[in-house]
Amino acid sequence: EVLIKNGARMAKAGEFTMRAFMNGRIDLSQAESIADLIASENEASRKVALNQLKGGITNEISFLRTDLLNFVSLIELELDFAEEDVEFADRTALNQLLDKIETKLNSLIESFQYGNAIKNGTAVAIIGKPNAGKSTLLNALLKEERAIVSNIAGTTRDTIEEILHIKGHAFRLIDTAGLRETADEIEAIGVKKAKEKVENANILVYLADAATKDFSEDIEMIKSLQRDDLKLIICATKIDEVSPTQYELVENIFRKEISQDFDFITISAVENQNMQDLKDELSSYVEQLKSEESNVIITNQRHFEALGKSLDAVNKVKEAITFQISTELLAYELRNALEHLGEISGEVTNDEVLGNIFSKFCIGK
Repeated sequence: EVLIKNGARMAKAGEFTMRAFMNGRIDLSQAESIADLIASENEASRKVALNQLKGGITNEISFLRTDLLNFVSLIELELDFAEEDVEFADRTALNQLLDKIETKLNSLIESFQYGNAIKNGTAVAIIGKPNAGKSTLLNALLKEERAIVSNIAGTTRDTIEEILHIKGHAFRLIDTAGLRETADEIEAIGVKKAKEKVENANILVYLADAATKDFSEDIEMIKSLQRDDLKLIICATKIDEVSPTQYELVENIFRKEISQDFDFITISAVENQNMQDLKDELSSYVEQLKSEESNVIITNQRHFEALGKSLDAVNKVKEAITFQISTELLAYELRNALEHLGEISGEVTNDEVLGNIFSKFCIGK
């Protein structure tokens, strides 16, 4: 209060980090990694943010950008000598460089799915008919009584979301209302919300009561929720109440009717049976997203979009070379590729982008 009374002021959001960026001490991707590090909620996201803070993304991009800049300079030189019809830039060598850049960009772009899972967590929708054991499973995974458990069907009316950490990765577990036709207006809203959650989920954990005799409704429900990009795990629940022969029969029924590839697990949340199998299956989903081709993982939506634009520009340059388009247009497409690559590190930026990035920082960081 004394300092402010004498003319000092509170720092704006991200002001210290922005000063470091404006004075050339760090690049833009490093500045963003500071915000990611502060916001990280698990070990995996912390490691990725630290790697980016050390210049991971910039190092990957800078070598490609430097080589591309050399070719841009030669192409620009050709424009100065257009009347002499002189070719300074070797088109074959340029094509080879573009292939190299394209491979690297594709690798970085593909890493975004894994990076997004690390940064924002993997959405896991727990779905099934009423009393299939959804809330019991949520409580067992969290090891706390988070959801009300009752023998009365339709207890869960709204969705319940909680974070579960497995092997350093975050999973957003979503307990939903039991899926069934209902005349209850509130329960019907819950069922609608449950289906909406599945549409935005990465993993669908479908619970089927192993003691059930007829699985036709379950099968129809799974078929209506299937997507190519949705991992499906079918869990036969309450196996402590039935014999192994019964849940083997259950698996055979689902294998016969569901064409999509899925994992089948038998569990008893009450008795804590095979719960680790389910956790391992969730963890393996995230690990399989990881690309072996790149040590750098893209977690930032802005970087992802800039990489996509860069890739489009690179492909247009390759087309320009293939169809022997004029040097002026070739130079234009090369500049576009350079500009989009420069957006990641902040070599090319604007005030609107900077304002959006630093406004998300904690005050004074």
